[in-house]
Amino acid sequence: MFANRHLINLRLLTLGLALLAGTSVATIHQPEVALEQQRTSYKEALQLLQKGQRKTFAKKIAHLKTYPLYPYLEYAETLRYISKYDNQHIQTFISQNQDSPLARRLHLHWLQTLARQKKWDEYLKAYTPGAGDKYDCYHLWAQYKVGDRVLALEGAKSMWLVGKSQDRACDPLFEVWKTTDELTPDLAWSRAQLAMANNKLQLAKYLERFLDEDKKAVTQSWIKAYRNPHELKNKAQYQRFGEDARHIVLTGLKRLVRRDYQLAISLWPEFEKLYQFSRDEKADLLNYFARNMAVNYYPEAEYWLNEALTVSNDDNLLHYGIRHALREHDWQRAKQWLTILDQSERGSAQWRYWESQANRAISEYQAILLKEPGVAPVVPAEFDVMSLHSDFVKGLQHTDAFRNIIPASLSALMEPTEAPVTTLNGLASERSFYGFIASQKLKKPLELNNNNSKLSDTALEKVATHPGIVRARELYLIGESIDARREWHHAIKNMSSEERGYAAHLANIWGWHHQAIIAAARSDDRDNLDLRFPRAYPDIVAAKAQQHGVESEWIYSLIRQESAFAPTARSPAGALGMMQLMPSTAKQVSRKLGLNFNTHSLLDPENNILLGTQYLSDLLQRFEGNIVLATAAYNAGPNRAKRWQPESSPMAGDIWIETIPIHETREYVKNILTYQAIYRHHLGMEAKLANSVWQIQPKQVGSVARATR
Repeated sequence: MFANRHLINLRLLTLGLALLAGTSVATIHQPEVALEQQRTSYKEALQLLQKGQRKTFAKKIAHLKTYPLYPYLEYAETLRYISKYDNQHIQTFISQNQDSPLARRLHLHWLQTLARQKKWDEYLKAYTPGAGDKYDCYHLWAQYKVGDRVLALEGAKSMWLVGKSQDRACDPLFEVWKTTDELTPDLAWSRAQLAMANNKLQLAKYLERFLDEDKKAVTQSWIKAYRNPHELKNKAQYQRFGEDARHIVLTGLKRLVRRDYQLAISLWPEFEKLYQFSRDEKADLLNYFARNMAVNYYPEAEYWLNEALTVSNDDNLLHYGIRHALREHDWQRAKQWLTILDQSERGSAQWRYWESQANRAISEYQAILLKEPGVAPVVPAEFDVMSLHSDFVKGLQHTDAFRNIIPASLSALMEPTEAPVTTLNGLASERSFYGFIASQKLKKPLELNNNNSKLSDTALEKVATHPGIVRARELYLIGESIDARREWHHAIKNMSSEERGYAAHLANIWGWHHQAIIAAARSDDRDNLDLRFPRAYPDIVAAKAQQHGVESEWIYSLIRQESAFAPTARSPAGALGMMQLMPSTAKQVSRKLGLNFNTHSLLDPENNILLGTQYLSDLLQRFEGNIVLATAAYNAGPNRAKRWQPESSPMAGDIWIETIPIHETREYVKNILTYQAIYRHHLGMEAKLANSVWQIQPKQVGSVARATR
């Protein structure tokens, strides 16, 4: 029988609760010693199971039924001998462990086992929707094998007709389905179109075998245009395909605009005359054109943003329009773009800040004109606009025309609703990048809005005794970090905001800062900056900061952003450790320091901080002391950061940051600067933004004075 799920080892909680209550170490020492013995026995039991010593394993775990991780021993045994169990045994475990991620994990393993054993009747009983495409295919195949062939083959068609390759588990089902009359060249062409829209070259190539010769020629030409979009220059070669050529043109132009945007925009009007593109197709392509040109600061971007707005309802285009205008310091155009934002979005800290800056710049310019009446006014750049709630679009040459064509309700929004300084004062009360920069412009102290709430012992104990929290802590303490995170997230996902706050406090007490940060951000305690911005590894950070000449608050901010203090963090791209170093970068830095390098060493906090701090120092030197540029380079690479610098004149740092082309890097830099100010406060210094935020030097200056940090 499975152990009673309500048996919880409260000794596990004693250490954390005692620390909160101020209990002496002597009082809590004995329970921890006993628990250490259970941990040792737990590890020994798993080793016995791995060796196949099942009887000895059973004797070992008989004494561990009160240990919080006893379900993991049952799970490990069940998984090792899963082919010997029946459905009742599996369902009993699943039922008794609904409060743990182990239930779903075993369920998927069981489905896989039944499919492998071809026990299709049992598979149908065990299957539940939502397991994933792989298990859905097994389910359809099970239906086919037990005689529900019509239903199974109908499902097969739906699973096959997608713009991606399906799991190999679907192959038997598809092979049978292909023998029916359902797989026609027309259906294959429908899937080929989905594959092309999804840029799945291999799938498109595979589907050629099912296509008629004329459609096969289309996919072959599409693949050629994908690989070499300059093929589009020979427009005549596509005319034989009729309207099917649209797929080739749309894909090719998207690829071409990234390589040769001037050729792409010159070809589009000609192709537009040749083929009947749908409104959605035009919107998708013009959005792509506009975004690509805006993030690369091309002068044609404004025209293409306006063109895209004529057919698209993509609100993100407005963001690109604002940023393109900011990069060109065209405040009138920036204000116009800001005006047509949705009102809820226009009220965000980000756009309130930029509207205040636009209003300030326009007001100052008007004041200059009043003082110097002989100065010719600058005609605002051409601006095309469409109301997001109507179908009219007109070309506008100046502000008066803009106001004449838009509805009165929208026109009124062009007028400043408050003085720029009033907006800045409102922002200055917020803890955000824009709040901090507003505060410093007003020469006010930064408002951190820190609130260390008082804890209720009763509420804390309730969360601490939650079975999932108990298991998560124990897994964390024995070094099973992946299972610990799974248990933790499973436990807190259905908690109230208040309960998640208490969970964050528990994780913080244990030194599990990564989970404390995540839970606190989703709780009533999100204003507790000690929880959300911990100072872990203080001796290591201080030593490496001094050794390499960088500020401790910068290191803390990078760690907080990169991994939230998770020593074993791994990114999909392969970055490792607390400062998320790529092995190739870490290897170069190690060589510079004269150290032997191995990838696994990046998971050691001290080594990771050593290499990460040296890399920060190198970037800081490369960008002549500018922390903003060095931070962007840490995220996106030094070559990109260099390319994004102003060409020949200094640029205000807030504009440069707001117009960083890559969204991830843009938000990354804002976060790091904000976190630095908070960590300066934590370290007993004045909370302020780095001085580098105020100006970004151009890349074409031969000798630039080192920015003050």
